[in-house]
Amino acid sequence: TEAEEAQTCFGFMLKLLDPAIQAQRAPEVDLQELRKLGPGEMPKDPCLWGITLRQLQHLRAYMYQDGYFTRGGKLFNPNMYDVNTDYVKPLTDGLGISLAVLYNRDCPEGA
Repeated sequence: TEAEEAQTCFGFMLKLLDPAIQAQRAPEVDLQELRKLGPGEMPKDPCLWGITLRQLQHLRAYMYQDGYFTRGGKLFNPNMYDVNTDYVKPLTDGLGISLAVLYNRDCPEGA
């Protein structure tokens, strides 16, 4: 099954959450809504400059829900370059902030 294959993968597809938790985690934060807030400023607190494991898990769940890990009917195991190119840059384009700051602007967790 796809879940069993995912457990054998490395890189960003490393099993962080089981599929049931991923389905629950993906809607927790709406990245498109955060993006609609427009350009932002770097927070003064350096703890908000980094991404937390929980936020990284959310990003992975969001990508999983979007079908990103399947290409041509086969599992795709992206590296962080792929994730940055395909998700991070489009989400932060024109905002002047990092993905971590995008996450932390609405509901700060701190790293």
